[in-house]
Parts: sequence; C-alpha cells; structure tokens
Amino acid sequence: NAIMHPLESQHRWRRNRVRSIFRPFVFEYVAFLKSIGHKPGLTCQNPELWDIAFDLIWVKMDGIEYHECIF
Repeated sequence: NAIMHPLESQHRWRRNRVRSIFRPFVFEYVAFLKSIGHKPGLTCQNPELWDIAFDLIWVKMDGIEYHECIF
C-alpha cells in the first residue's frame, strides 16, 4: 500500500474551497502592498514578473516540504 501525498489524498472540493477563499485575500493583499509602495527585490528586474505567486507549504513533524501551487 503506497503512502499518498496529502495533496493527492485531499478531495477536489476541499482544494477548490480553499482556493476560492484564499484567492480574493491574495489579490487584496497584493493590492495593499502595491499601494504602500512595496517593490520586488532587486533580483527581479522585469516588471512583467512582479506578480506574486503563493505555494502550498506542508509542515510535518520531521521538517518542511514545499509543493507546487494549486492556485
């Protein structure tokens, strides 16, 4: 019996629910950062790449794992 990754084992409706709740917050937060003059780090010189992307982070007792964004 193979162990399923948490992201694979979650029901699609649950992921969609999280996405639908979190996306408006992300857009509002990015707009807030821009309104106070926040600029990306100097490593990103291309204005077309200044949009902010968020990844899901699963934290387990033995450490942190990073996984692809579902948004």
